[in-house]
Parts: sequence; structure tokens; C-alpha cells
Amino acid sequence: MIVEFEATVDDFVDVTRRSEKRANPGMPRRVTGLVVALMTAALALAITDLSLAERSEAFGLSLFVIISLYLLFFVDHSPYYRRSIRRLCSQRFGPTWPVRVRVAITESGITFSQNGIPTETEWSAIQGIEETGDAIYFLTKDKSVMAVRKRGFKSGTEMEEFLELAGHHRKLHRKPHRKRLHQ
Repeated sequence: MIVEFEATVDDFVDVTRRSEKRANPGMPRRVTGLVVALMTAALALAITDLSLAERSEAFGLSLFVIISLYLLFFVDHSPYYRRSIRRLCSQRFGPTWPVRVRVAITESGITFSQNGIPTETEWSAIQGIEETGDAIYFLTKDKSVMAVRKRGFKSGTEMEEFLELAGHHRKLHRKPHRKRLHQ
């Protein structure tokens, strides 16, 4: 089955952001790091020979430094990130927007062709399939994301057939899990 659609810069930004989020799901680590830093600062101040007023002042300064560093390095800089991705995509594809994308489902995998350059991903490398309001996302084991935009389908029936076929091939090529027997 073959689907074709025109991909915009925003489509590429979306896929890049989703891939980055899958590869770096760092928010829990960031919060943990912030809590550990605060606890370390509090402990360091608790074991010093400073007076209570000096400890309070030092803790306030430590808190200010830790929160400033957190905001500098870990706050979501989405507008800047999106702008950078848009610039990179524009440099890569030049003024030829939108980019024609052709997606083919075969027994061996799913092939995306952009500007005539095909990239095939085997079904065994597909970790999951997610559907949103405007796209069907193929999630790979290497944490990347590939998108088929729903505007490429001629009808809802064609889209359902596409999803069923993709799900069927994915199930066929999934490696069976072995159960461990505890002795």
C-alpha cells in the first residue's frame, strides 16, 4: 500500500521534536537532580560552623544559584529549538517546500521516500504505532519517529486499511518473548 503527501517544515519540526523527546525523556532526571542539589546544599550548610544567620544567607544564595542554573539549562527552550530545526530543515531542502513524501508498506518493512531518496525500516525495528489527530507515527527501537500525515489518505477507509496492514505486518515480525522459568 502506498500513501503520498506533501510535508511542510512544521511536519519536520514535529517529527524531530518527537524523536528528541523519545530519545531524551529527561524531566524526571532533571527534577531529581534539582532535589539532590538542594539537599546537598542544605546538608553542607548544616554541618558548617556558621551562625544561623550566616547559614540562612548561604542557603538562600545556594538556592538562587541552583535555581538559576536549572532555569538556564533545563527549562524548555521550545521556541528557540523549533527555530533552529526550521533553519536546519530549510538549509537541507532549500526552497523546495513542501517536500513530497511517499510511504510504502511492504511485507519486509515501511519505506519513506523524500525527494526520491528511499529509507526502509524493517518491521522488527518498529516498536509501536501511535495515531493522533493529524498523523500516524511509527516509533522505532532506536527512539526515532516517522510520520505519515493523514492528509495523504484519500478516505478514512484507506487510512484504516493502512493502519490494519501496518499492525498486521508489525505483529508478524515481532520477536516472541520467552518466559523465564524460576527454579
